[in-house]
Amino acid sequence: KKDLSTEALNNLNKEILMQLQEQGIASPSSTLLHGQFAIRLCIVNQRSRQSDFDLLVKEVLRIGRTL
Repeated sequence: KKDLSTEALNNLNKEILMQLQEQGIASPSSTLLHGQFAIRLCIVNQRSRQSDFDLLVKEVLRIGRTL
């Protein structure tokens, strides 16, 4: 997806965020950085494990590939 415009990439990332939340995988938030939509994590739970973040990355990639 390297050839996407900023608008298309922003829309893709918005859809990934929505899918993560709707599928109950994770509940990240979002922000804009220099006009680009970014999925944002806030890690404050002391029970978080490396495997939680590995799963999140795996699922972001999986969802991104299906869109």
